[in-house]
Amino acid sequence: MEIAVIVLSAFGVLLTGICCRICAKNIVANAANATINTAETCTGNGEQKMAIAIELVVAKLPAIFRPFISKEHIKQVIQRVFDRVDQFVATQLKKVK
Repeated sequence: MEIAVIVLSAFGVLLTGICCRICAKNIVANAANATINTAETCTGNGEQKMAIAIELVVAKLPAIFRPFISKEHIKQVIQRVFDRVDQFVATQLKKVK
């Protein structure tokens, strides 16, 4: 009986961790999408705009997730969003021509 409780407890902790990771990933992706326009309206080079976008995403994250999500991970998500937007624009420009 004790082994079953331990196994179920471990499974519950694992499942909670997976759910929190998925939730945090969605929060980061949504915050990254929301910061694109804000970062683009700022003056400066690409690195400065990226730093501004990272700080805006960090500010939007719930405090409970901040210790578990690195700025490097946030930077990667933001870069993927920028790349997808750039790819979308290039595709649309090809359609117009």
